[in-house]
Amino acid sequence: QTELTDSIAIMAGNHDRIQGIISQLEETCRAIEENGRRQKSHLCEKFDNLYAILEDRKREMSLKVSAEQDEKLIYIRGLKRKYEDHLENMAKIVESGIQTMEEPEMAVFLQTAKPLLQMMGEATNTSHLEKVEHGYENMDHYSANFKKERGVLSSINFITDEDEEEGDLVGAEKDIQKEQATSEEFLSTTSDPLPPLLPP
Repeated sequence: QTELTDSIAIMAGNHDRIQGIISQLEETCRAIEENGRRQKSHLCEKFDNLYAILEDRKREMSLKVSAEQDEKLIYIRGLKRKYEDHLENMAKIVESGIQTMEEPEMAVFLQTAKPLLQMMGEATNTSHLEKVEHGYENMDHYSANFKKERGVLSSINFITDEDEEEGDLVGAEKDIQKEQATSEEFLSTTSDPLPPLLPP
């Protein structure tokens, strides 16, 4: 009976101990879930910041392309309008020439033909109209190659212990350099020259 009582007491103690372990495991599960949510939230925030930077760069670069595109379109459309006006003027001169050819009065014909011939000569001359340079429509100088950046983005990963150690070393070196610079600056500004030696 004593042995059974002792065994029951041991079992009860083990029950309480195991129940405590179960409670700890449940708490650990909750902590893991909470920590996982927190880290995923931080990770998403960092990626969102990265997306925002990329969006800003895309917008800035697109604006540069759009600015030159608009500038070139304005120039070409204006030049097209000049050529259209010149063509319309030529059509009017040709029409006047046809009408002059039908003029029955020789005196009127001669009087009209001379200035008309001069106008036709001027109309056939297009040297005053600007010409578009070869390749003016080309926009290839705004090409982008993100091969290097793609490689960097593809290698994005979590911080390792080595990265933290390197970061700590770099930070420590910067602190030492800062302290040295501060010390040198202090010495250079506070050290007074020694007084001259007195004669014996």
